[in-house]
Amino acid sequence: MIKEILILILVLTISHFSKGQDQTIQTQFPNIIEITFTSTETTSGDLVVMPFTTPASLGAGVTSLAEELKVNSNNNFNVSVSTNAANFTYTGSEIANTTMPVNKLSLSVTSNATGGSIGSGFHTPAFKPLGMASQSLITNGYAGTDQTFTIKYRATPGYNYAGGAYTVDVIFTATQP
Repeated sequence: MIKEILILILVLTISHFSKGQDQTIQTQFPNIIEITFTSTETTSGDLVVMPFTTPASLGAGVTSLAEELKVNSNNNFNVSVSTNAANFTYTGSEIANTTMPVNKLSLSVTSNATGGSIGSGFHTPAFKPLGMASQSLITNGYAGTDQTFTIKYRATPGYNYAGGAYTVDVIFTATQP
């Protein structure tokens, strides 16, 4: 009988001295947002080449292949679009009729899986002219990873410009409200 009492006392003593410990863990991170082209997985997309192969195409315009962009954001987001210049940069041998305004280049959102709304004038089949002023392309896109949308460009220069290469940078900016 004495052995049983001693064992019971020992068990009570051990449980009396044991105590759980806790530790608080805190993580900190900023609001994070990035926009990339899915074809390159970078902030720089592939070169978009839009050749005009017939006289009729100068008047009617040409449309690019689709380009997909994705946004990763831990908050809802907006995407805007603008160009880096008011006019295309000309490369060629001509000296006259080489100043083409960027509003000869238009953009359309052909699909939208961001959960947000497409900006006014950018809904397919409409194409909205671009410019240096920032224009709202996607508003209130949902927070998350791989929130994608697809765009196409349309160039309609007409017959008033000399032959050569015309380039401009199109800038997509993702922000959190």
